[in-house]
Amino acid sequence: MGTIYVLKNIINGKMYVGQTIHDAHRRIMGHKGHPWSDDMKKLLSQKCSGYHHTKEARAKMSAANKGVPSHKAKPVFCVETGQIFHCANSAAEWFGVHSVGIGKVCRGQLKTSGGKRWAYMEVA
Repeated sequence: MGTIYVLKNIINGKMYVGQTIHDAHRRIMGHKGHPWSDDMKKLLSQKCSGYHHTKEARAKMSAANKGVPSHKAKPVFCVETGQIFHCANSAAEWFGVHSVGIGKVCRGQLKTSGGKRWAYMEVA
């Protein structure tokens, strides 16, 4: 899991919010040359565990995003049936296969997934 941290510039009061997949102490030490407040020096001397969402918060975020199309989703085309799907996940649900396999076929890493050939559709 990632860690969220906040740094405060003691000269102008501006705050920086950062995120890292590494240990927070290691990442914060990478911000060299910045004047630290006394509070920040104390934080740096302690082990930073970071901020993690509660189970309830994660459930709320998940529910809010259900049914919302991803901006990263690419439409896929089934060569055998001629069907077009919004994304590999939709196609995988329809045919009862894994979406990872469909993506691999589209990228040329596999020949078929679920016994079918797949291709990404160009979005105009």
